[in-house]
Amino acid sequence: MEKEVIQVEIPAGKKAAWVDGFLKLVDAEEEQKKDERPITERVKTFEDACKELGEDHKLVQQFKAIQEAIAEDKEATAYFKLGIITAALNEGWEPDFTNDDEYRYYPYLCL
Repeated sequence: MEKEVIQVEIPAGKKAAWVDGFLKLVDAEEEQKKDERPITERVKTFEDACKELGEDHKLVQQFKAIQEAIAEDKEATAYFKLGIITAALNEGWEPDFTNDDEYRYYPYLCL
């Protein structure tokens, strides 16, 4: 199967972007707007979680600082990555273990 390459000129102020599975021309500043999809749709990989948190987040900075040192230890690498993914999915929320009024676990009974 041969592939065909098509070149298209993009007007000033526009940008090519994938929207709902189609390549469309959108305004350049519109592309920079915050993604309004749910967090579970935006974060599917470790790289997505790092992008969502940003390079300035303390967990991302710590991981990058020790990444080479723990490269051989798969468990430590996985633990750090899961911490970053969890922080991204929680969108800034952190549990307060001293507050008894805050639910962290819900009883689930199947009779």
